[in-house]
Amino acid sequence: MFALGASACASAPPAAPPAAFVPTFEQKSSWILRLEDQRILRESAPAPPPPAAAVPPATGSRGQSAIATLAPPPPPDLIRLMADGEARVRRRAALAIGRVGLAEGVEPLVRVLEDPDPEVRQMAAFALGLIGDRSALDPLIGKLTDPSPLVKGSAAEALGLLGDPAASDAIGRMASEIVGSGALADPPDDALDAARDTPAAAFRLALTALVRLKGYAALAAATLDPSGQPRVRWWPVAFAFQRLEDPRALPVLLTLVKDPKPYTRAFAVKGLGAMKDPSAAEVVVWL
Repeated sequence: MFALGASACASAPPAAPPAAFVPTFEQKSSWILRLEDQRILRESAPAPPPPAAAVPPATGSRGQSAIATLAPPPPPDLIRLMADGEARVRRRAALAIGRVGLAEGVEPLVRVLEDPDPEVRQMAAFALGLIGDRSALDPLIGKLTDPSPLVKGSAAEALGLLGDPAASDAIGRMASEIVGSGALADPPDDALDAARDTPAAAFRLALTALVRLKGYAALAAATLDPSGQPRVRWWPVAFAFQRLEDPRALPVLLTLVKDPKPYTRAFAVKGLGAMKDPSAAEVVVWL
């Protein structure tokens, strides 16, 4: 009886379930880069390995298993990574989905437009513009009122890339609200032009989107006063009116061509040259 009891105590305990696989940030980054390079959203799950031959578990001094097993890692999946606990992973996964360019990525990106981190929301909006699927039109219009200027600007940029003129009025209203807030009372310094997290940056991207959409009426409503003169004398305004090449912009460009800032004058005079209106000859010759 003693021998039987001793042998029973030495038997191996029930096998513990495999420990969960926890990928590092570097591993997640490598998955994102690989999937983006292959232009796919996810890898297929690998086939399960053949069953291994039964081997008695190694035991320690108390008869317990001395080897821990790890569950196999899940197959890399960009959509799953957009729910990661780290904002930097979610943001990079969103960009990768946009670069992959598949319509299957639109719905997950629309969900991420509500992410608590503004940089993730911004990247989701930008990625939707890269995909260019018009089913994202209404969600992106909704983001034009986001509290973050970073998100507003990228939503406007994405709407311009979608190419649907139906978005012009909403983009124009967003730009008009920025002008009305006084944020552009003094045009930004040239050193701040590259910033994307300011009202000025959102305004600049909104105007570029209106150019893409040929939205002259929305552009004029946002940037001109009742007399048809510019409410903001900053180079993006001259750029936008110059690119549209609309004859109605002649008085605006004749005003902006006299601005002290060289970029504003340069875009304005280029627009006047494209119009070929003789009334602009005097100011062009003077320049």
